[in-house]
Amino acid sequence: MVDYEKLVIFRQGQIVSSLNLYVLNNDDEAHDGRPFAVIENVRTYERFQNQGYAQQLLREAIDKARASGCYKVMLATSSTKANVDHLYRKMGFSDSVKRCFYLNLESDG
Repeated sequence: MVDYEKLVIFRQGQIVSSLNLYVLNNDDEAHDGRPFAVIENVRTYERFQNQGYAQQLLREAIDKARASGCYKVMLATSSTKANVDHLYRKMGFSDSVKRCFYLNLESDG
C-alpha cells in the first residue's frame, strides 16, 4: 500500500512551492515491517526561491513520515545545483548511503 500526499505552499492564491510525499508499506523484517517514505519533485518557483519554502515543506514531510512510523526517508532529485544539495544536506539528507538507478519508461531506448 502506498499513501501519497502533495504538500503545497500557497502565497496570494498561487503555488510557490510543492513536493510529493509517498509512504510505502514495507515487509522487511530487519525494520520490523515499518514503512518508509520517499520525497520527490521538490519544486519552488524561481521568484520564490531562497526564501525557506522548500525547507518548510521538507520539515513537514519529515514530520509526516515520522508520524507514520517510517524508519527512513529517501529523497530523489535530478537537480545538480549546489544550493539544492546544500539545502538537502542541511535538512539531514546524505547522498553517500544508497545509490539510485533510474529507468525512463517513456524513452525509446
